[in-house]
Amino acid sequence: MDSRSIFALSVSPGRSALHVTRLSGEDLFDRATSLFLNSPKVTRFMSQSNSMQRALFYERIWDDQGSLIDDVVVSLFRGPHSYTGEDTIEISGHGNPLITAKLHRALRTLGIRDAAPGEFTQRAYLNGKKDLAQAEAIHQLITAESENGLELARAVAEGKLTSEIQELKAALLGALAYLEAHIDFEESDVGTFESSGLLAPLNFVNARLQKLADSYESGKKIRSGLVTVLSGLPNAGKSTLFNSMLQSDRAIVTEIAGTTRDYLEERLSIEGRDFVLVDTAGLRETNDLVEKIGVERSLLRVKEADILIYAIDGQSTQDEITSELDKLSSFLNDSTLKDVIFAITKVDLISDAQCTSVQKILDHYHTRYLGHEMALKTECVFVKPDDGLKIFTSLKRIYDAWGLKEMATKEPVLIAARQKDRVVAARLSVHQTLKLIEDKDYPEKMASCLQLASYELASILGQITVEEVLGEVFSNFCIGK
Repeated sequence: MDSRSIFALSVSPGRSALHVTRLSGEDLFDRATSLFLNSPKVTRFMSQSNSMQRALFYERIWDDQGSLIDDVVVSLFRGPHSYTGEDTIEISGHGNPLITAKLHRALRTLGIRDAAPGEFTQRAYLNGKKDLAQAEAIHQLITAESENGLELARAVAEGKLTSEIQELKAALLGALAYLEAHIDFEESDVGTFESSGLLAPLNFVNARLQKLADSYESGKKIRSGLVTVLSGLPNAGKSTLFNSMLQSDRAIVTEIAGTTRDYLEERLSIEGRDFVLVDTAGLRETNDLVEKIGVERSLLRVKEADILIYAIDGQSTQDEITSELDKLSSFLNDSTLKDVIFAITKVDLISDAQCTSVQKILDHYHTRYLGHEMALKTECVFVKPDDGLKIFTSLKRIYDAWGLKEMATKEPVLIAARQKDRVVAARLSVHQTLKLIEDKDYPEKMASCLQLASYELASILGQITVEEVLGEVFSNFCIGK
């Protein structure tokens, strides 16, 4: 990697009140001094004899021709007391792209080059300021679209996942030390070899690794929200309910069955609980090619859903509802759903007795089918056209049952596919070690497996890494971070 000092605009380009340009490098202070025309205050801070870690100045900056660029606020950080661990300067100037372009030309003239995406954070990793898992969390902090996703990224950035990995590595190291001792020394020196004594700690590590691997899917749901799909027959009131829940006219609503031809997707946040709300095409057989494609896509979204809101027209007859539910149960057998909310729509057009009748049908349906064969949890909500917020109570209860809010801050969670791959590989090696212990195999084989498991865990934190991994991790960062 090119080790020269780097710079980048750390805010979105375009006109704004301020533009912040970040600079970093081991030789930065030597290169950047002339930018301030040897200002006594700045020069004094940049001198090797000065022991101050940080300083803030209001200064003027100049180009190499002596022309004024801007009046700025300059933040100076002496390495290693900075984000990257190197000498760092942050220049806050007026947010005119013309001024910023002039500053950046001046920096290039001084031999300071444009930063690559993620290069500041990559330098923080290479200089030991962050491990690789924490560096990945920085990207999540910037791109998080939900409050819980933000909390999760912050927890990883502050070292929660790092602590878990270090603890598991320490447990493996203890087992490895025992094995290596019996490989390298005589029994008279270290005692009789009893591999069964490793079962308890390795089973503990194995269980923790499985829990950690499972956390990846939960982490995705924390960041993006529970996928909540509105489904049902055409004209059952799905799009009306969709609009009502969003409090906007997002979906087209007409009396014509099959108005929705493709699924619509919007983010929904309910008191800090995040959902991806999906309105789908009505489920029916059709010869219309466009609608048929829409139905197929809708079925795929239902299968991917965490929560299904199934709309049933309250005006339907008992036979119609029963037939609809029979078809639904056969379809749900192929899904991974945990929760179904039956939304009985158009209740403003039916009597209380009809509502009671529908409730009985759904209670019988759950007892006969879902309660035993699929162990699905179901709820029934009766809604009028503008009553979508009634669904929120059920959604909040379901979200809380998933425990995502607590997991975001209290549990170590994997936030990258790379991390999950390494945890799965480590668990496989631990599992192989347990099998070797069960078979009373050679300690050399056991040690080899545990060394591989330790290697995989170390690579999560970047303690063992290769250039390709760094490219994978940092290439998706924004420039300036």
